[in-house]
Amino acid sequence: MDHLNALMRRVNACLTPAEFIEAVAVTFQEARNGELREVMGQRFRAAASFSMFQKALHLALSERGQAQSILVMGCGHGFAGESADFAAGVLQEIFLSKRASVTTCNLSSGFLRQDPETLFSTSQFAGQEGTFDLVVAHSLLHYVPDLTAAFTLIRRLLKPSGGLILSHEPNARFWKDEACQEAVQALRKEVRAGQRRSRFNVARLYRRFRAATSQTERVSDRVNRRLMERYGLMGSLTENEIQRIVDIHRPEAVPGDFRIGLNGFDHENLRQTYLPGFRLIWAGSSGHLGYTCSSSLPPKWRRKEETLAASRPLNGCVFTAYWSQDAAAL
Repeated sequence: MDHLNALMRRVNACLTPAEFIEAVAVTFQEARNGELREVMGQRFRAAASFSMFQKALHLALSERGQAQSILVMGCGHGFAGESADFAAGVLQEIFLSKRASVTTCNLSSGFLRQDPETLFSTSQFAGQEGTFDLVVAHSLLHYVPDLTAAFTLIRRLLKPSGGLILSHEPNARFWKDEACQEAVQALRKEVRAGQRRSRFNVARLYRRFRAATSQTERVSDRVNRRLMERYGLMGSLTENEIQRIVDIHRPEAVPGDFRIGLNGFDHENLRQTYLPGFRLIWAGSSGHLGYTCSSSLPPKWRRKEETLAASRPLNGCVFTAYWSQDAAAL
């Protein structure tokens, strides 16, 4: 947390680190509303990871049947995070029976700052310990600062044989895979070369100028203005710093060295560290060329991504995993 503490001193933030993370995340979401939020669900559906999310839900349906109690967790503060409503909508398309009881909740770092032993003291989860057959979280974990509190809550809410689906989370295996990283760098090099060639085209230059002064820059300006007004910050955060703070476990490829949290997750390490007594039912990954839309890639790069996916199926930039709690092991 040295980077975070140094940043807070630079902008004179009179908050605890957890409060600062929450303040930036909430302010970012407010500043972004009306520009990106209404299309985030469509973007998730267009992503390759969406089919993995559907597959995990179908597996849960096949294994557990329609008659079950399901909790869908989400957040509204993450850079790529979405409220629980998105995942709940997809779930209800697959779990068609009305016998499936679906509950939604949106977590915040403020809620998860509570001591794990007192999480059930709030009215939100009062009397729900050991209630749910399945917990589903889509694009959530990379936003949560306190993983221990999050997984403690999930384990306490699940029935002894309950299941857990985590979908569209950053995959640490991707960032450690040399072949994937070399391919990503080669793709970026080719894209930069194309950008240099286009600089001589006046129309394209004008479009780039407009893009450079549009959405993201305006959002970061609004974030900084509101943080100064509300919390008395004496300096501005860079776009990179805002993105890193909002999604602290997501190693988005943005310029700058500032980083807090983990460099993505490994589904096996999550099970060993936070999910004792759980067994992995299925895992999959996508995005072997990073956070790019496959349909927008030239044919040769689509073929390259397909080759990487075939040779290292669990090493894409995002993963989805489905675990089941083994009652006999508890």
